[in-house]
Formats: sequence, C-alpha cells, structure tokens
Amino acid sequence: MSDGRRELKAEHLHSSGRTFSCGIFTKEGVVVGGVTVSNILWDCRCADLGYWVEPRYRGKGVSAWAARHLIDFCFRVLRLQRLALVIRVDNAASQRVAEKLGAQFEGVARKRIVHDQRPLDAKVYAITQNGDPSAESVSTGYAGC
Repeated sequence: MSDGRRELKAEHLHSSGRTFSCGIFTKEGVVVGGVTVSNILWDCRCADLGYWVEPRYRGKGVSAWAARHLIDFCFRVLRLQRLALVIRVDNAASQRVAEKLGAQFEGVARKRIVHDQRPLDAKVYAITQNGDPSAESVSTGYAGC
C-alpha cells in the first residue's frame, strides 16, 4: 500500500540461485508475511511465486501489494518471463490474490503440492512478462527487496 506502513526486505538468496525470499514487515519490524520466488529455471526464465500473511493482516491487500513488488523485481531485474502460482484447490483467498494480480488460471494439477505429508491437488495460475496487464502496472519500487 502507499501508506508506507509496510516494508519488503530481502531475507536471503539461496546459494543455488533458485530461490529468493522477501519478508514483509511493519515499520516497527513486526513480521506481516512473506513472498518467495522459487524453483527458478534460468534456462527457460520461469519460476514459482508464493506468498503468505499472518492471520491478523489477511484481507487487507498485503499479499497482493508484496507480490506486485516481487513480480516487478522478477520481470525487470531477474528478467524472468513466467511466474506460476500453485495454490491449494481449497484456498479461495489465495486464488483471489492470484486473480487480483492478473494471473491466468491454467488448470488443476493433481497431487501437485504436499501439506501435512499428504499430496493435494492445486490450481495453477500464471503471470507472463509480455502482454500481461499486471506486468505493466506493477510498481518499479523493487529497490527495498
């Protein structure tokens, strides 16, 4: 949000170069959530995008705000072409965030994720660099990440 109450900070870049995570914090340093780009495949310039938010901050646009910054970073700095969002079929809130970001629904992948040691189906959404409205409208303020 433009109110300046949240900050996006890099937590770490794995030595493999395949994962990049940012924490979301209030100005006071309280953890709000996080966003991650993972499974980066440099040869095809694609990766997975994920986000999470502490329960008391949900429903306030935090995930979309942080994800837009990381999307911008991925497309403009890392020069990725495609980001996939793989979301549990029962996670309607996260699916709404994906749609808010302009991600296109591609289908359901069977047993795509594991939760509590159980394989679960997931909805797959994607955002691509070229021709994607969200790529053109995201902020260029990635310097804090």
